[in-house]
Amino acid sequence: MGRDPISYTQTRMAIELDTAQDRLYDGGVDWEGTLFLASVPAGVVLGGPQTGYNLFTYLPASLLNYPGDVTGDPTAVANLAAVVFNPQSQPLWEYHWSIYWGLTQKIYRLEMDPEYTGYTCSTIGGAAPPCTSPAAEQVLPSDPDATYNYANRLGANSALSSRLQSVAETGNIQHPLITLHGDQDSLLPEKTDSDLYAQMVQLAGRGDRYRYYVVAGGNHVDPQFDDHYGVDSYGTNVLRPMLPCVRGALDALAPWVESGAAPPPSHTIARPAGASASDLANHCSFS
Repeated sequence: MGRDPISYTQTRMAIELDTAQDRLYDGGVDWEGTLFLASVPAGVVLGGPQTGYNLFTYLPASLLNYPGDVTGDPTAVANLAAVVFNPQSQPLWEYHWSIYWGLTQKIYRLEMDPEYTGYTCSTIGGAAPPCTSPAAEQVLPSDPDATYNYANRLGANSALSSRLQSVAETGNIQHPLITLHGDQDSLLPEKTDSDLYAQMVQLAGRGDRYRYYVVAGGNHVDPQFDDHYGVDSYGTNVLRPMLPCVRGALDALAPWVESGAAPPPSHTIARPAGASASDLANHCSFS
């Protein structure tokens, strides 16, 4: 189980591509998987006109709106909400800007569309820095990656679509799959990723072998719960760690693949009111 976007999507791809001839897996648990799509599949309905469907359709907004998104400027927060970042998760955005947003945009954009900056890391004036961390972790609004426009780049670079399509999911899962996604995820918002993938599974006619649980209060990085619980109201009343729910999903997957005992239907797993840090760190009910 990996913790980078390509590794996230490997569980879905493994379950999609594991044919009867290969049969390497019995099922899988998908922890906040990344959706890689070149375009919106037929029949999939986006949540809004600016809802993203791959990293490049929403991450640039997080860079372009710095520092307002980090400081809570209403206009910047609204701009991120338009591409479907959950505005409630704004207390997590400073951490994500400092470590994840710029680094993720650059790593995957350089892989999929290196022509955009001539096969180099972009920078503000002067020679381009080496494409290594930490040089690209924090990307300012004046950097070319902050104004990256995926729709425009599809027309400018004919190779971009085929590169993304080579890692695109289909929803055609071969075995039982359980997806969990936190509604406070500030790197891979649920509405740009798992909400759309759940539709793809249904459109592929595989809904009987799929469960999708939205974890209320779950975010992308579990240690953020430790950093906020007991420190501010957001941590104490909103956040929860994802790991106990993932463990619960693994426990639910075993009887599903071994004896056909399916877990509860897809739903939102509520955060228990008044739960202690210990409760949240050790328990997650699928009931």
